[in-house]
Amino acid sequence: MRKEKISILLFLLFSSPCFAERNNNLRDTLNDKVNVLIAYRLPGFDFSIHDAEEKGKSIDYQANVPLTLNASVNYKSFGISVSKELSSSEDESKLGNTKYTDIQLHYYLKRYGCELFYQKYQGYYLANFKDFGYVQTDPNSVRPDINTQNIGLNFIYLFKKDHSLNTLLNQSVRPNEFDWTFLLMSSFNHFKLESSRNLIPASEMIYYGDNSDYRGGKYTVFSLAPGFSIAKPLRKFYASAVCLVGFGVSGSENQFGNVTQKGIEAFGKINLKFGLGYSGKRVTTGIAATVDSLLPMKEKSELVFQTFSGYVDLFIGFRL
Repeated sequence: MRKEKISILLFLLFSSPCFAERNNNLRDTLNDKVNVLIAYRLPGFDFSIHDAEEKGKSIDYQANVPLTLNASVNYKSFGISVSKELSSSEDESKLGNTKYTDIQLHYYLKRYGCELFYQKYQGYYLANFKDFGYVQTDPNSVRPDINTQNIGLNFIYLFKKDHSLNTLLNQSVRPNEFDWTFLLMSSFNHFKLESSRNLIPASEMIYYGDNSDYRGGKYTVFSLAPGFSIAKPLRKFYASAVCLVGFGVSGSENQFGNVTQKGIEAFGKINLKFGLGYSGKRVTTGIAATVDSLLPMKEKSELVFQTFSGYVDLFIGFRL
């Protein structure tokens, strides 16, 4: 189930339609207008656990996200985006119910930008429950007690002087010609995972030693990720992509039963964005998405914790 979801996201992932706008007059004109986007969003914030020596099986938890509405408003350098579930998700009787909230703020200057976001998920299910001899609907597979919270801050630097982050990230202007540019993103994330009982199935506990009663933890991650963007216009249509790859350092507080274990770990950082759509004078529409993942680089403990987050948007936007 997890592999299928990742494949769908990677196939559909499309990011911001505006990457390389060389016409400064057009950019400045659009900055004086209000841009409103409404989107049907498929969000995700999943995590997995496995033993450091990989003798056991990966333990994959996923959120059963419902139909979600995303609304974004951008004016000049400032923007706000809010997401909230609209209805119950499918197969709640089998996968449980996930409550989801996402709020994002950004402030983009020409070559510098800042993004602040808050994400909260309540309710998960064990995607590969069959690997551990569980039944889909039993309490070991459906986990309403699991809560995740992610507070993040990104700083972005754009290398080319004739580019602008507003035209790169606000989904308002298509590129005039094929182009590319380098980017640099530094990030701060405070991630919290809580559960009322063990997250490791009984059949896997033998591989975790003293860390076999894992209840969650708090992770404060600082990361730096260089990358690049490319964009290709075709009349009023566009295709674009961003790839950022780097590393981060995490101060962690893992909860094992009633014992808290603190430590420092190194993580790999991957952030991908892709885009495809139409951008007219007053209306934009298309598919936009992003994937962000933290992968362990140095495994000091017997337990390895990974995160995978992202979304796919089917959107329509208006310039007022």
